[in-house]
Amino acid sequence: MPEYIKKNWFITLLFLSPLLAWPWPELGSYKGPLRANLINKIAVTLIFFMNGITLNKNLIFSAASKTKALIAIQSLCFLAAPIFAYAFTKTYFKLYTFPQGFITGTYILACLPTTIASCAILTEMTGGNKAISLFNALLSNTLGVIIAPLLLKTLISQNDSLLNFNIKPMVTELIVLIVIPMCLGFVTHIKFPLSQKYQKYFTPISKTLLLFIVYSAFCNTIVEAKAIPSPWDEILLLFLGMGILHIWYLFLAWATGKYFFDNKGETLAILFTAPQKTVAVGIPMCIALLSETGSMQTLGFTTLPLLLYNNVQWIAAGILSHYLSNRKRPT
Repeated sequence: MPEYIKKNWFITLLFLSPLLAWPWPELGSYKGPLRANLINKIAVTLIFFMNGITLNKNLIFSAASKTKALIAIQSLCFLAAPIFAYAFTKTYFKLYTFPQGFITGTYILACLPTTIASCAILTEMTGGNKAISLFNALLSNTLGVIIAPLLLKTLISQNDSLLNFNIKPMVTELIVLIVIPMCLGFVTHIKFPLSQKYQKYFTPISKTLLLFIVYSAFCNTIVEAKAIPSPWDEILLLFLGMGILHIWYLFLAWATGKYFFDNKGETLAILFTAPQKTVAVGIPMCIALLSETGSMQTLGFTTLPLLLYNNVQWIAAGILSHYLSNRKRPT
C-alpha cells in the first residue's frame, strides 16, 4: 500500500483534498489568510508556463495534419459537451432544488477545454496516439480562452434565472493567465532549451500547484456548505449527476472513435482527450465570472461541479487505462 500511494500520490491527495480542507476551510477560502485567490492565479500562470517549456514542436506539427481527429475532438469538447450539459440541467437538475451555483458551475464545466498533461499520458499508457492527444489538448486550451466564454454566454442567455455578464473581462483574464504564459514558455524553450533532466521536475511541480487549486476550491465549498442548512444530500446528488455526465461524454467519444476511425491509436486519443475537462482553466473562469457579476460569495458551490467531475474522470480514467493497457497495443 505505501508503494502504491508513493506511485499515485497525486490521485491520492486529490481524493483527500476535501478531508484536508475540512478542519479549517477558512484557511484556503477566497478571503482566507492564505490569500488563495492570488496564489491560484500564480499557480495557473506557472502551470501553463511550464507546459509551454515542455512543448515538442516536431511532435505538435506532426499531429496537426490529423484533421479528422482534430475536428472530432474539438467538436466533442466544445459542441457536444455544452449541448448535453444544457439538456442535463433541464432534466436531471429539474428533479431537485439545486443551488444556482451548481447550474452555473455545470455550464462552466461543459465549456471547458480538455486537460493537457493527463490526457496525453493516459493516451500513451494505453497505446494511443500521444501526439494527437497533446496537440488537441493544447489547441483546445488556446481556443478555449475565446470559445469557452462565448459558449458560457450562450448557455447563460438561455436561462433567465442566471445573471448576465460581459465576456471581455473573462477573456482578458484567461489570456493573461493561460495564453501568454504558455507562449512565453514556448519561446523560452526555443531560446534556452532545457534538457529532459530538468523538465522532468515540471510535472510534479504542476501537480502540486493543481492540488492547491483544488484544495482551495474545496475550502470555499465547505465554508458555503456550513452556512446553508443541510446541503449534503444535494451535493451527493450532484456527484451522481457528474458521474452520469462523464459517462455520457465517454460514450460519445467511444462511439465517435469506433464508427468514424479505423486507427486504434486515434480512437484511444479521442477517448482519453475529448471527455476530459481541466480544473486549471475552470477555477479561473469561475473566479472571473463571479468577480464580474459580484457573486464571489457563491464561489464554492460554483466550482463544486468541476471538482466532483474531476474526481469522476480520474476514477474512470484509472479503470479504463488499467483495462486497455493490459490489451494488445495498436500498431
